[in-house]
Amino acid sequence: MGAYPAMKRLLQFVLLCWLTPTAVLAELDRPKSIEETLDWMAEALAEYEGVSNVRVDSEGRFVDVELGPDNELKLFPDNLYLSLTQLDEHDDRQEALDRHIRVSIEAALRDPESHSGADLNRIYPVLRHRSYKENIEVLEPGQKIVAGTILGDSEVLFVYDSEQSVSFVQMQDLEALELNRKSLREHAYGNLRRKYDDLTIDGDGLYYLVLDGFYESSFVTFKPLWRELVPQFQELLMVFPTRDLVVFADGAHHGSEQALREVARDFSSTSAYMISELIYRWEGDGWQPID
Repeated sequence: MGAYPAMKRLLQFVLLCWLTPTAVLAELDRPKSIEETLDWMAEALAEYEGVSNVRVDSEGRFVDVELGPDNELKLFPDNLYLSLTQLDEHDDRQEALDRHIRVSIEAALRDPESHSGADLNRIYPVLRHRSYKENIEVLEPGQKIVAGTILGDSEVLFVYDSEQSVSFVQMQDLEALELNRKSLREHAYGNLRRKYDDLTIDGDGLYYLVLDGFYESSFVTFKPLWRELVPQFQELLMVFPTRDLVVFADGAHHGSEQALREVARDFSSTSAYMISELIYRWEGDGWQPID
């Protein structure tokens, strides 16, 4: 594949990994489960400078990391687990573990200048299965969540990402924010564009997005990314089974579609944050489900 900015950013982080090594674990075999990957993440994080506390949440399948009194980070293992199962060498798996942790922590520690001030700077798009909104509104009748673009069996929702929590933008919020649906979308994707600088691409044959464990799937509907990538592929296929796992491949390569189907099936059945099992193809200027 040719060079493009997201991959260049990945190479820059690899150079950073050489300069600031983290704890080296015993030789890493391929993980037998996501739970084992969580344990490895926690062990490596416990030795990372600036981390004050690490806790594995087995039920939620994430690692809770305290980076100081007012800075908490949740790391999800799906991307890392996929990477470690694909790599053949112990050293490559150690490097993948180190890089995953560094990318996440560097992003969390970076001073978020763009997030200060107006509340509009904290609004982002997220993808969820279409049943997600329906279930919330049934369980909490007062909730009227704003929905955007529909993509296959999923849809775009919008969240307000405060320092304490993430909450969905409600219909009644639009008037308070002096927004309509169009301007809400413009603000949300403008804010997501700022996260583009932290987005990296990893993998070989099966490629996947790496960001922060929450907003990876938001980039499914971020067209500038895919317009940049599509010339590198004869047939661009993609799955996003969970909120932190977006995997894509060249459908012209033998076995790639089946590999994506297996990723979608395996992760959607084991993740607490499932979105979709569908396979998508880039057609014209957008994604279309092919199932």
